[in-house]
Amino acid sequence: MKFFTTSLAFICSLAALSFSSVEGSSSAVSLSPVIQPPPAIEPIATQSKGNPVGQLAGYLKDSVVRMKDGSVQLYSNHKRCNDIRTKQRSYLSLAAATLP
Repeated sequence: MKFFTTSLAFICSLAALSFSSVEGSSSAVSLSPVIQPPPAIEPIATQSKGNPVGQLAGYLKDSVVRMKDGSVQLYSNHKRCNDIRTKQRSYLSLAAATLP
C-alpha cells in the first residue's frame, strides 16, 4: 500500500509541473517543476520464526526431498529416452533393410 501511495504522489507531482510561456515570445518555454523531497524509507521489521535449529532441519529436509524428486524424474526421463532411441534404431534398421 505504501508503494501505491508513493507512486501516486510521484504521478501527482509530475502532473503539477506547470508549463508557462515567456511573454512576447511564443517559442520559448520555461519549466517550473515542483520539487519535493523523496519519501522516507522505513525499514521493514523481520520476524523471527522460532528455533534456528528447527529452521535448519526443515531446510535440509526440503533440500533432500527436492533432490530425491529431481533424481527420480531425471532417471524416468533417461529410461523414456532410451526406449525412444531403441525404437528409432529398430525403425532405421528395418528401413535400411527394405531399401532397394
